[in-house]
Amino acid sequence: MGFRELPVTHDRLLGIAVRRYAMDGPVTVENRSAES
Repeated sequence: MGFRELPVTHDRLLGIAVRRYAMDGPVTVENRSAES
């Protein structure tokens, strides 16, 4: 049971991380480029 639940949880966390990167990623890159 645990083995089956693990992939699902991982996918959820990965999805959240992707959303965060998609939202914060570009802004962070632009800020760094502006500073440089």
